[in-house]
Amino acid sequence: IAPSLIHQESDIIKRSIRKVKKIDGKFDLIFMDPPYQMDIIFKKTLKKILDFKAIKKNSLLVLEHARKRKIVIPKEFEIIKKKNYGNSSVTLIKLK
Repeated sequence: IAPSLIHQESDIIKRSIRKVKKIDGKFDLIFMDPPYQMDIIFKKTLKKILDFKAIKKNSLLVLEHARKRKIVIPKEFEIIKKKNYGNSSVTLIKLK
């Protein structure tokens, strides 16, 4: 990954985390749709979601990503469904 993308990734995660910290309560549903070349931020962002205890046991997370890219998720999550749409994929995950 180019250094400029790593810097952008870091900024996106930091801004998102600051917003999540301000919200009181837990989410039932989270949509994640980062720019396709930056879909490696899924694992880092999901770890932060766990750190902040921002989801419930039965919460659903919807991850949109490039079809040809394999996404990496923390071990605390499991994939429950994946669907391809053209060049895109939507992966549904939840806590194990």
